[in-house]
Amino acid sequence: MGKCNLLVFLVFSGISSVLAQNSPGTWHDYFSYANAIKISDTGEKIFCASDGGLFYLDLSDNSMNKISEEDGLSDVGMQTIAWNESRKLLLIAYQNSNIDLILENKIINLSDIKRKLLSGDKTVYNVIFQGNEAFLACGFGVVDLDLTKNEIKGTYIIGDNGTQVKVFDLETDGQTLYAATETGILTADLNNANLLDYRNWTRITGIPHAYGKFSQLARFNGNLIAVYTQDAWSGDEAYIYRNGQWQRIMSEVGYFVDIQANTKYLTVTGREEVFTYDVSLNSISRIKSFSLGNLSISTIQPKSAICSSDGSLWIADYMYGLIQNSGQNFEQYLPSGPMNNSVFSLTTHKKELWSASGGRTDPWNNQYRAPVFQHLKRVNGVFSQRKNFLNLQVFTTLFRLWLTLRMTVIFLLPVGGVGFLSSKTISLSNDITISTVHWKQLFPKARRNHIPGLAVWLMMQTIPFGLPIRSHPKDCTA
Repeated sequence: MGKCNLLVFLVFSGISSVLAQNSPGTWHDYFSYANAIKISDTGEKIFCASDGGLFYLDLSDNSMNKISEEDGLSDVGMQTIAWNESRKLLLIAYQNSNIDLILENKIINLSDIKRKLLSGDKTVYNVIFQGNEAFLACGFGVVDLDLTKNEIKGTYIIGDNGTQVKVFDLETDGQTLYAATETGILTADLNNANLLDYRNWTRITGIPHAYGKFSQLARFNGNLIAVYTQDAWSGDEAYIYRNGQWQRIMSEVGYFVDIQANTKYLTVTGREEVFTYDVSLNSISRIKSFSLGNLSISTIQPKSAICSSDGSLWIADYMYGLIQNSGQNFEQYLPSGPMNNSVFSLTTHKKELWSASGGRTDPWNNQYRAPVFQHLKRVNGVFSQRKNFLNLQVFTTLFRLWLTLRMTVIFLLPVGGVGFLSSKTISLSNDITISTVHWKQLFPKARRNHIPGLAVWLMMQTIPFGLPIRSHPKDCTA
């Protein structure tokens, strides 16, 4: 396990006092919300879960609001979220199986699954609601939550002969509960009082790959959709149960990351694209890239998407946060914060905080993290914009660079590469050039500044640490 796989950094009173007006002895978080993983649409708000936490866009005034442990959340590291319209409730499932229920004026924690001594996978993969109950698709079976009493009503171990089986998704038509598992699709009558008995769960045998792994379920326009997966780069197959038979659909989608449906639209998140369909499963749109101002993003990383009632497409992208698409227009919504949560070391200078990414495993092996400087300067207590960050993408793999001896600074990067930078433009290879700027404006008295995982030796007193630039092939100036 890595020495620092922590995807957050918390700054305690001594450091945070130079950055924001925190009360002495209190914690304040500086998370990145860029790695978005799941979206829920309430009609009035768009909730977005990310690796760094939860935020929402209030559609009435376009304001963004963060919800964190400071506001009452019980944990960090979200796995999925789901919205219950009838109870005005947002359910959060964390990676450690902890559960939070966010209501209008309170947050209720249900830690039963997290605390349960159970061997195997306790991950909560997905959530659906039926009446006053929430059904959780878990790595060991199905958990039934009573939302009236806010407690677990039942735990259903539904594998063959009462053994554990991974359940990746659930769906219901109000009468039957469908479970997508690693060994096929199982069903149970919701009116049956004893769902604890595995013998009350039956397998759907008429669908192709009936004993294979099914990862996604959705109910759209009155029909059940199921996705079979080979866990490969492509090769997933989607089927719809219509007119008494299973029919192959959406063959253009090679891999299904997420499916979300409402009364008008079916939204499918693929590996690097997002598909939208109408009630007749006619294709409406296929998004493969973004244009955010002057920034063109040719390869996207969508994790979840939903089409709202007005036709706007909302995408949770793992690099760029919450994206809204309307026609040819794209807009990014992202709370202020660092560009990612990969933080290995911190240092302060003149009421400013610098962080470095990186990391190593216990035997000092490479974690292959992109070497990134991030800079927190106190401007209304928020992070500098991304254009001020340094991102040395050219050092992301283990290699050697042989440069001239006139270089004055040596970087020993966390990825194991060795490179040299000076105040002049230097050539790293035949097709990559890095230009550095304003070396003498930061740390004028620094001689040596050591950051674990990213060591910088300053060979001259007049050449200080700090690079307020972002690197790109051929031109890395901001």
